[in-house]
Amino acid sequence: MRGKRWSRARVTALLAAFAGGAVLAGGAIGLDATVSEAGVRAPVTAAAQTSSEAPSTTATIPATTTTTTTTTSAPARTPDQLLAAALGPIVASRTGAFSVSIVDQTTGRTAGYNAAQTYPAASVVKVDILATLLLRKQSVGAHLTDAEDELATAMIESSDNDAASMLWDEVGGAIGVAGANRVLGLTATNPDTDDYWGMTTTTVVDQLTLLRALATANSPLSA
Repeated sequence: MRGKRWSRARVTALLAAFAGGAVLAGGAIGLDATVSEAGVRAPVTAAAQTSSEAPSTTATIPATTTTTTTTTSAPARTPDQLLAAALGPIVASRTGAFSVSIVDQTTGRTAGYNAAQTYPAASVVKVDILATLLLRKQSVGAHLTDAEDELATAMIESSDNDAASMLWDEVGGAIGVAGANRVLGLTATNPDTDDYWGMTTTTVVDQLTLLRALATANSPLSA
């Protein structure tokens, strides 16, 4: 048999199932915001002093006061700073570490909060195993066999650990996944060298890179 063809549309749909009902919400953050502080004009009081006791032959002329209004602009904040400000209420209301990474797919501009923090990937690494499997098949011009298709579907739709272990071994374990990650552009994901795939460590930036590789045309993977 020719094997199963996995399209980008199918992978995207399966990743939505893998999220287990989590909602991916997009928010617009002004990345170009400039904060301006207008100059404040102080009230100017001019008083003429006269004497009521005796006539005066001289006139008192109030001095002319010139007030200059200046406007200063604070430096534009970086996308990272704006994101940190937007997350302020969340940071203040919880304990523990968390990370956020955002990319504008139109402009390619990014923003990150605590983005270099590493975390154990646990079942999230299953997406990496899938990407590695698809990349290996693509490199030899092949599609998934029926057995591979069943394992990959179970791994993603049901988070099946046994299926993940079988495919992890099939793609070459830590060495195979690390090689695929270099092609996919992941720079901070380290597969566990003792082959405990759940102990792989990764960052939010790498996971965003992986999702872009699977769900967008800007990818080493063909449609």
